[in-house]
Amino acid sequence: MKKLVATTIILAATVALQAAPARAQDSGCRIICAPVFVAQPGLVVQNAINAPELDAQGSTPASETDFLLRFTTVVPTEVQRLAFVALVQWFPSNKKAVAANGEKYNFNAPAFVYGPVVNLFTAGPISASVDALGVYAKSGKTGDYKHVFAMEGIAGLNLGSMMKSMGPYLGGVSLNVLYSQQISDRVPDFNGHKKLTPNLLFLVTLPIAPLPH
Repeated sequence: MKKLVATTIILAATVALQAAPARAQDSGCRIICAPVFVAQPGLVVQNAINAPELDAQGSTPASETDFLLRFTTVVPTEVQRLAFVALVQWFPSNKKAVAANGEKYNFNAPAFVYGPVVNLFTAGPISASVDALGVYAKSGKTGDYKHVFAMEGIAGLNLGSMMKSMGPYLGGVSLNVLYSQQISDRVPDFNGHKKLTPNLLFLVTLPIAPLPH
C-alpha cells in the first residue's frame, strides 16, 4: 500500500554544500550570493521508523526502498551557516500509488521543495544541518498537489579532503544521510493516529556548476 507516499516526498536539500555559507563570507557577496547547482541521486527508505497501523490487526506496511533523483539549487547568504535551497525531485520508477481516499496517482510525480538550511557544525569532512521546508507534492490523502511543511536533520560527509588526489571533480563529491519528517497534513492510520513516520534518505551529491577546480 502507498498510503504514506506523500511522506516519502518530504525530502530536502542536503548539506553537501555545507561549505557554501562559508564561501559567501570569502566571496564578498551582498546578502544573497551566487547559486550552486548539484545533482543528487540516491535511495529513500519509506516507513523506516514507526510505520502506521493499517488495519484492526495492527499490520503495517513493510519498509520499501526506492531510487530517487533530484536537482538542487543552493543559494548561500552573507549569514554564516545559512543558505536557501530549491529543488525538484521524483522517483524514476513508474509505479502507481493509492491515496487515503482511494484515488490513484503516479508515484513518480515530481515534487518541488524549498526553504532555509542551517549548518549546525562542521568538523573536518563531517557536518550536521537542519532545515524547515515547504513541499509542493502529491498528497497521500487525496492524490492532488498541495503544500505541506516538513523538517529534517542531515548528516554529511565531504569526500573532498579524501579524494583531491583523484581530481578536482571527485573532490567536490559528498555523501549525505537525511532523517526526514512531514509535519503538516499527515495521513492518519487505522486508529486515527497521525504518527510521526520519518523516512531515511541516502544521497550522493555531484557538482554541476560551478565545477570544482
